[in-house]
Amino acid sequence: MSGCNALGLEKFVWLFSLSRTIFGVSMKLLSMKNVTEKMGVCRRAIYRISERNNTFPSMRKPFGKKCCFQEDEINQWLERAMSENAKSL
Repeated sequence: MSGCNALGLEKFVWLFSLSRTIFGVSMKLLSMKNVTEKMGVCRRAIYRISERNNTFPSMRKPFGKKCCFQEDEINQWLERAMSENAKSL
């Protein structure tokens, strides 16, 4: 238990890619770092995209300051963005 206290519960939870079940629906939460890696852009780009694009998934802060996103919402947004980009070619 001392190891968990040393890291802090918040960091401990994020190290293991938090998965939560809410109302019977499984939701995987992604940290900002996970989203930047998945999208291949920097942190600032995520903020710019969310400011300019109303359809981008909103950030949540269920544990205080730590920003997170729902993985399903990010995946859906990426699929939409790629299909719209393909149509414009």
